Amino acid sequence: MSAIADAVRWAEFVGFLHHHGDLPDHEKWRFILQILRMGQLPPADTFRRATANPGFHLHPGTGWSSLEARGDTVRITTNKGPIECDFVIAGTGFVTDLGVRPELARIEQHIARWADRFVPPEGERHEDLLRHPYLGPGFQFTERQPGAAPYLANLHNYTFGCLLSLGFGGASISGMKYSIPRLVSGVTASLFVEDRAAHFESLKSFGEREF
Repeated sequence: MSAIADAVRWAEFVGFLHHHGDLPDHEKWRFILQILRMGQLPPADTFRRATANPGFHLHPGTGWSSLEARGDTVRITTNKGPIECDFVIAGTGFVTDLGVRPELARIEQHIARWADRFVPPEGERHEDLLRHPYLGPGFQFTERQPGAAPYLANLHNYTFGCLLSLGFGGASISGMKYSIPRLVSGVTASLFVEDRAAHFESLKSFGEREF
């Protein structure tokens, strides 16, 4: 695989975008883990504009071990020697951890994660993926212990947290074409099933005259 290949660009076709959620768990894991390993490149236009600037320098494979403010400059210690700069913009990425979300504080202990449902093959363990919520087909949370929190079926997670269970959805414009109908179907199905008794009574009493 080329070092400049963009795995996210590969993923923008109907098979993956529409049907990742239909794969068995071990295949979901395999595809998403490979995409994360390959990474995502910056937009080509951004890269062209950056490299056109004579003051721009790219330092590939340069890991930081520490940084220190020294008056008006910052000294960064790396595995390829020190770098001195005027300021730092840090894009450190993010981690998946439902436990740090205040809006989930009272329920997150009941939400199933992938770690509760799946054991990765040898050499394919990924701690952040294992913390992803294990979602149902309509983006709904599932219970860590069956019967302990049935209300979770009415809570839908349409965020980047759906990546492993359902693919590119809440954080991908390309995926929204397919994921939004899936989300809407999940919500409307939940509402209809929950109110099925009332719907049946409505059916029995229906008497609108046609002729």
